[in-house]
Amino acid sequence: MVGEKMQKITMRHIESYVYALRDLDREISQLRDDIMAGESEEDENWGGGTNSVRSPSRPTEMTAVKLTTSKRLRNLKEIRHAISSAYQEMNADAQDVIHYRYWYNRRLDWNEVAWRTHLHEQTCYKYRREFVEKIADKIGWA
Repeated sequence: MVGEKMQKITMRHIESYVYALRDLDREISQLRDDIMAGESEEDENWGGGTNSVRSPSRPTEMTAVKLTTSKRLRNLKEIRHAISSAYQEMNADAQDVIHYRYWYNRRLDWNEVAWRTHLHEQTCYKYRREFVEKIADKIGWA
């Protein structure tokens, strides 16, 4: 994102995933459990024709195929990985800002985050933008 400014709506969308990190972990786990238990989308091929692609008849293979081909699961895991790796790449001060703003107490405004981290408010904004841009780069939204 060198030279480009991220759109506000994209930034907010990425931040919504960061705010809901625990829910994201829970959703990944639930989706994986549903696939393992055999709960998945119904076959949309209700026209009566046969599918030329053979599917494995063994349940273990079917589960493995569903786990590896589930777009929703793959996307959620990619976003989760992007958040984790972007967080790890930030310096200690930036990690404190991110922790206080997104995971410690969502009601803290930027002034309070700056006070708790002993940083200037504009520095907190800078760290926020860097963090969100790193995530956007990792998931291909940049």
